[in-house]
Amino acid sequence: MVGGSLLLVLAIGAPGPRGELRALVRAGGARRAALILAAASVGGYQICFFAAVRLTGVAIGTVVAIGSAPVMTGLISALTGGRLDGRWMAATAAAIAGCAVLVTGGSSAGVSLPGVSLALAAGLCYAVYVVTAARLISQGAGQRAVMGALFGGAAVLLTPVLAATSARWLLTGRGLSVTIYLGVVTTAVAYLLYGRGLRTVPAPVAVTLGLAEPVVAALLAVLVLGERLTPAAAAGVGLVGLAIAVLAVARPGRELGAGPPVGDNRDVGPPQTPSPARSPEPGTTGFRSGFACFAGRPNVGKSTLLNALVGAKVAITSSRPQTTRRAIRGIVHRPDAQLIIVDTPGLHRPRTLLGERLDSLVRATLAEVDVIGFCLPATERIGPGDKYLAAGLTGIGATPVVAIVTKTDQAPREQIAAQLAAVGQLGDWADVVPVSAVARFQLDVLADVLVSHLPEGRPLYPDGGLTDEPEQRLVAELIREAILEGVRDELPHSIAVVVEEMAPREGRDDLIDVHAIMYVERPSQKAIVIGAKGARLKEVGSRARHQIEALLGTRVYLDLRIKIAKDWQRDPKQLRRLGFYD
Repeated sequence: MVGGSLLLVLAIGAPGPRGELRALVRAGGARRAALILAAASVGGYQICFFAAVRLTGVAIGTVVAIGSAPVMTGLISALTGGRLDGRWMAATAAAIAGCAVLVTGGSSAGVSLPGVSLALAAGLCYAVYVVTAARLISQGAGQRAVMGALFGGAAVLLTPVLAATSARWLLTGRGLSVTIYLGVVTTAVAYLLYGRGLRTVPAPVAVTLGLAEPVVAALLAVLVLGERLTPAAAAGVGLVGLAIAVLAVARPGRELGAGPPVGDNRDVGPPQTPSPARSPEPGTTGFRSGFACFAGRPNVGKSTLLNALVGAKVAITSSRPQTTRRAIRGIVHRPDAQLIIVDTPGLHRPRTLLGERLDSLVRATLAEVDVIGFCLPATERIGPGDKYLAAGLTGIGATPVVAIVTKTDQAPREQIAAQLAAVGQLGDWADVVPVSAVARFQLDVLADVLVSHLPEGRPLYPDGGLTDEPEQRLVAELIREAILEGVRDELPHSIAVVVEEMAPREGRDDLIDVHAIMYVERPSQKAIVIGAKGARLKEVGSRARHQIEALLGTRVYLDLRIKIAKDWQRDPKQLRRLGFYD
């Protein structure tokens, strides 16, 4: 209850999560049912887990509850549209066999059928919670709002349970300290981080990655609490551990559970025509899937190239440098491959804390992808910044780097040829490809080259999704794009947009209300954005609304307000509130 209340307070305390929380609570139909189910599962997990630990011990109770959760998560995901493969079937068999050995041969170790049953029920509750939370986040809700709603709701549901039991131990120093620790550290902090992970990690994989918990719990129970396991009980724990190992061997995202993309980008354009190359069935030998990352200086055409390859607008573009502020993923579907392209902010010498965090984001992304696309424009000579980046990219382990010469439609052939020669001398590239996103020159060649460097594997996202960006973030970016052009040079860097609430208007299925706040750093900037008699703000709102309607495929009412967040680019608290984390 302490942790749930704290998560709820944290969600209410920030503008963005507060609006998302309000939208979640007001939602109807399937989303409301999912919210109630997940909150009840969070509460049910607490009751079942601690009751199981009391009956059968920390080691066995934790191993059965948490160890069975990945299998149950996989089954739930399979029943709702995922796939089961041999690895998941083997893990299921090992976990069931382990639980059976625990029940039949571990009585002398304190194992009881009711205790194991309660632990399995806790595992089921945990699986339902994770799958439901991941689906809510995938539909555009922020992780802080989702965690606040689920754990806050669970706290409300558990209140009668607490009232019906003796709580005198809470008044002791030891009881109070344990309660605070469990509520703040192991619940609030842990599940905020867990929710953040669910933005990018599929639910079954997230549960699998959490399997370190039962191993640690079992070791601590034996070493610290003095619990003893009979040989039969140890064998049962070992079988459940085998299930954990079978699951953990899977490469994250390449097995069951690479769930639906967050914020399916609807009605924004047709997908790119697939390459007529080889067409193996997804999941069979020859099909490739993986991640490519576009990197380079600011304003070299990375976002425009991403949109052209995907065949839809998934990243905003502008003539202003440093337009991109997040790692944005666009998905290219082909008969022979699924290519996920990550567009990153331009690498530059940071002058603010925001710039430092963006550079850290880029460097972290580069270390996690299968192939890197180093973008250099054909229209600009190679400078010291390009040489610095080239040296850094060639030093990234064994990850292949493809040099991409962009904007060839803006340069004569002689200049392109000279640029290709200069780029070739910058480093030992896997390939060098000249392209034009505007003229669509050699886009198919670039896609083929990037795909050739991907590993073989199953599709990571369902067919048809073009991005995993939440719709609310896409809407916020469209609003920011609308204001970027036509303002003074220093102003674009000072603008941030947060969508506080986005939901269908009550009683209307053809109109979505969008309430957004645009943040600037100084009063003078606010005046620039508003313009004479509000003319510029009105123009920005109209332009953004048309783009949002194209994205959502329905009419939109846009309520856009402006607030001042003094020096937010340099303030860590302001940055966290606006979604730019460490």
